[in-house]
Amino acid sequence: MNNFEKYFYTCTIIFVFFNSGNAQIQLGLVANQFAERIEVYALHKNPEFKSSKTYLEKGKITLVSKTGNQIKNLRNVNGFWAKDTTIIAATENPEKDYHTFIAPDYIEVKISGSAPTLLFTADFDSINIVQLIAEEDPLIQIAESIDFNPRNEMNFVNVEKGDVINYVDNYVPCEFRPYPCELYDYLAKKDEEKETPESEKKDIMVLENEKGGQSRQ
Repeated sequence: MNNFEKYFYTCTIIFVFFNSGNAQIQLGLVANQFAERIEVYALHKNPEFKSSKTYLEKGKITLVSKTGNQIKNLRNVNGFWAKDTTIIAATENPEKDYHTFIAPDYIEVKISGSAPTLLFTADFDSINIVQLIAEEDPLIQIAESIDFNPRNEMNFVNVEKGDVINYVDNYVPCEFRPYPCELYDYLAKKDEEKETPESEKKDIMVLENEKGGQSRQ
């Protein structure tokens, strides 16, 4: 980030206190069977959302696995993620381990509503027993004896629009794809509409109008 971007970013931070919309980020986890790794994605809830400049202001992601399931490798894709803290056999949930990853502030990470952004990948002994922490997790609901509070927290600043984009919940990937099923269907429908020539669309409208006219006679 150059000096001008830092200045503009600071001004944006001040501005967003007065312009924080309903923009929301979801996280998704894919157990990639082919590559034998966990993939963590971020996606804007609005499929039409696009921005050329989004900066990660705060990043914390917690993965939950069966106790004893060791993490082997962490690979950064978007952002500089690092292993922060691990809770083994948590008091509130003794059959689970909690692996938390954090990213430094003010890193440019592009976010879209039509294509999930791969944040990082991780190798575990078994990838099929790993999931993102959710709000209903006992360690979030009960946590009294643990000083460290694992959870998912992501705040992005959309420099282009001057608003804040916050993490809200997790989405379920559709059949091992990084997309949620509803987004996959939405994009497929848009592709079908693009493939229909304008002349054909006009012919369809003429036929529909003619049918409507005949029904009124």
